[in-house]
Amino acid sequence: DLKRAMTLNGLAWSSLIMVGGIVAGQTVAYFGVQACFVFDSVTYFVSAVVLCFLRGNYKVLQQEGGGQSPSTDKNRHYTIT
Repeated sequence: DLKRAMTLNGLAWSSLIMVGGIVAGQTVAYFGVQACFVFDSVTYFVSAVVLCFLRGNYKVLQQEGGGQSPSTDKNRHYTIT
């Protein structure tokens, strides 16, 4: 089952890369480079706003390493409940 899942994942990834390139090329040809940069900026801003409104109860499941800071502790595991 894992092999099938990996194959389907690779197929989906390759297909989306191809479709994305075609759509990007057509968008640049039709609207121009500046409009594409504006659209890209707007979508990043929308993503940032959506991330600001995500809610969750984040808990540390396991911590090892003697209380290192979260940015350097590679053994922290998080979950959303």
